[in-house]
Amino acid sequence: MSTQLQPGKYFCRVTDQELRQSKKGNWMVVLDIEPLLFEPKGSTDTEAVEDAGTRRYYGTLTKKSVKIVQRELETLGFKGGKPSDIHTKKNGADLTNTEGWWLLSYQDSQDGGDPFEKWRVFTPRESAGPSPVTDSELMELDALFGDEFGGDTGFVETDL
Repeated sequence: MSTQLQPGKYFCRVTDQELRQSKKGNWMVVLDIEPLLFEPKGSTDTEAVEDAGTRRYYGTLTKKSVKIVQRELETLGFKGGKPSDIHTKKNGADLTNTEGWWLLSYQDSQDGGDPFEKWRVFTPRESAGPSPVTDSELMELDALFGDEFGGDTGFVETDL
């Protein structure tokens, strides 16, 4: 494999795609990606990524993860109606040459080997917005946290 990259946010191009089964028998979307730019944490400046080679994204299709994989693929522009469209590259499922932001982290291997790269498509967080609270829920909150909020804060008027 190419040089180890810093964890963080990368602008990448998809160079190939396929469907395959994992060692455990789960189907997964596999995308080959090429990192082009790196955005260091806490910065909005980017720097070119040199000689990073091709990296790999694995989107495992289990009941638990399928919604996450679907959202990530849609963020990249996937318009197919079913996962098999990834394999055939038909019906709006051809993601090759698509560019977008990705997040790289490292995950410990289960066999005690070196940590491995884990790539995720950067998807903006959706605001949950305020939720309505009933009077009885407010009373429960007051009962749970009333002592903490009503206790001595340590603040004295002379602190002003």
